[in-house]
Amino acid sequence: MHRHLKTFFILFLLTFSTMCIGKETTPQSSTPVHTVAEENAYEGWLKNETKYFAIYYPPVKAEGFNFNIRFLLVGIDYVYESYAKAFGKAPEKIELYIYPSEDDLKFDYSTDLPWYIEGNKIFTFIEKDAKSLDYYNVESALIAYLTGKVNGLTFVFPLLGELYFRGADYSGLSFDELLSLVDSRDVSKIKEQEGSMVDFVAFLVHKYGVNEVLRLLETDTPSKIIKSLPNAEEEYNEFIRWFWGGGILEGSSELEEMNLTVSVDEESAFFLANGSFKVKYTKEYYPVFFKMVYLDLKAMNTQYLQSFTFLLPYERKNVYELSYIGNFSVQPLTYDENINYFLSGMFMTPNLTLLFDYYLFPKPAAQQLPKGGIKVVSKNTPITTTLPSQAVFLVTGRFKTFKGFVNGTEVEFYYTNDVESPATVFKQSLSAFNTALEWFELPSSKFRIVYTRGPIKEHIYRSRDLLIYKPKSGYHELYFLWGLYYSWLNSFKIKPKDAWVPNSLFSLLEGVELKRLEDYRKSALYRYKVNLRDFPEVGYPLIEGYRYFYSDKSWMKNSMVYKGFLTFYLLYTQAGEEAFKDALREFSREVIFKEADFDDFAELLAKKSGDEKVLLIWKTWTTKPALPNLTVQNVEIVKTNDNYTVKFTLVDKNGFAFPFKIGAIGWQGQRTEVEGFYYGEPQKVEISLPGEPKEIVIYGAPFLSKNFDVEANGTKISVTVSGS
Repeated sequence: MHRHLKTFFILFLLTFSTMCIGKETTPQSSTPVHTVAEENAYEGWLKNETKYFAIYYPPVKAEGFNFNIRFLLVGIDYVYESYAKAFGKAPEKIELYIYPSEDDLKFDYSTDLPWYIEGNKIFTFIEKDAKSLDYYNVESALIAYLTGKVNGLTFVFPLLGELYFRGADYSGLSFDELLSLVDSRDVSKIKEQEGSMVDFVAFLVHKYGVNEVLRLLETDTPSKIIKSLPNAEEEYNEFIRWFWGGGILEGSSELEEMNLTVSVDEESAFFLANGSFKVKYTKEYYPVFFKMVYLDLKAMNTQYLQSFTFLLPYERKNVYELSYIGNFSVQPLTYDENINYFLSGMFMTPNLTLLFDYYLFPKPAAQQLPKGGIKVVSKNTPITTTLPSQAVFLVTGRFKTFKGFVNGTEVEFYYTNDVESPATVFKQSLSAFNTALEWFELPSSKFRIVYTRGPIKEHIYRSRDLLIYKPKSGYHELYFLWGLYYSWLNSFKIKPKDAWVPNSLFSLLEGVELKRLEDYRKSALYRYKVNLRDFPEVGYPLIEGYRYFYSDKSWMKNSMVYKGFLTFYLLYTQAGEEAFKDALREFSREVIFKEADFDDFAELLAKKSGDEKVLLIWKTWTTKPALPNLTVQNVEIVKTNDNYTVKFTLVDKNGFAFPFKIGAIGWQGQRTEVEGFYYGEPQKVEISLPGEPKEIVIYGAPFLSKNFDVEANGTKISVTVSGS
């Protein structure tokens, strides 16, 4: 078998090994290369030829433009071939002309679309200043070319790959409004409502399957067909309730078992894979698999519709058998980390290969703990994540090793020749294991760590029992601790309402271990308040954080981390460190390979600490918006001899529970303080001091800061609510 695979590698590499800019090849090759365009109208443009395409584009220096060109070249042949077969067409040669802006395209061609088609020639554009993926016009143009039709779905269908990786940062449209848009050719209107339109096409795919959506793409008026579908409006509304009610994180299907064989040729940056994928359906919907552009299901187009970033099975099955290739011969796809951080990496090199999740296999976008395993054929040493695990990694390389034990956990430490002081870093990794075990249970008795300077992007990659660490100046142990924490998180699923927990909880752990907890509290509170001031919509309750988990608006997703940290800070200080660690260790043992509910952690923490107020903090800080918004009501002053008693009702308009301190200050500087706990309801307070009161200061928890005056018995009192 290995001999046959090797023969296939050699034949395949004759096709793909020249996939480099500036090197000539024959037009029959699937390999993109460029030469100068021959047509006078495009004199000076570059030309790439693949199996089906002659691609012309100007020599623009902007990296955003060139990144998208490279992205297209990797996958355009298999995408076109898949769409052609889906629409019952034989793929033919196409000339594709890509302009660097919409204005440039429309200067040459009078069109109200993002493309112009003439015979076998397609003229479209990629914005030269693109800051992210911008290939969608090309894919939409291919659909229009093959169907001869254009409707609203033509523009939106290629965006299906973003379905589960975005935030709810827009207002949904009604069913009737969506029906009017699916018949529209007005791309500006479609783009204005892109989020709602992606929801709609996702509903159609999930509920009715890809064959039905292909039929909609082949008509001028898809709304007529949609109206004829049984209970379409009710089904759409139910889909939206499910999706934005947690389905975006849970998914409609998950991998229950995966058995994968991968044959890796590191020298050529290429692999062959065959796998059996057993799917568990959590909803009666058609599955959607997601993948990276590098993966190509060769000769599988009659069973799946394959785009650059997603894969749609034509049939709903319990087990899918997939054979595919991974072609990483063009890498990195971009040299600018700000355009696409992950695609600026090198994933396959002769000395180190690192493949993970969507770079390794197509998978549903859901939390999943697949059983099974991965078998690797490689000339180098292969290491893979032990299943079940949320994240899955495959690493091959030329390694040296250390081995150690920490409290019964075996640690195998692999390192490459390009790193410095591996023995020192190994010792720091063992120290990180000791620290981690103070906080939580590890999900495996055997861990593998790969330490390398290889051309990977992140400083640490983590799965259930495999960490890959790229050295970074500073505190190595902290990075290992962070990796081990996420190894634990990779061993279980979380409920959507707890999506805010992972990053927020580790921020607390990090602050404690660095002995900077108070600095972290001040920073989180400041940042959260700034976001609240500038973007009031970030005040959503933590339990709704899943709606913004993948938002491209940093203030929307970061705010849940800030508020989440403040919540854990209150729990930690209220319960005490010993009880907090004890509860987390016990909780971590109980949830491994299950679905965790952090409400159970809060209950356990209340039990360990013997303090029921912990539960009140948890229940209110996770479900209430923004921060406590305090005021005082019913203020009165009672004088007895030379002493004064200030009486008032403390009210939080938002209904949080929290510890508080209140200081009353007299005109002569006298000061009296009281401490208490606010239980989420108006609370009476009395403070006595030896002098007439001048000021009341309320502090002790993260509050919305404010200053105001109250009057009692003809005396004005200044009130300061300090949230610092």
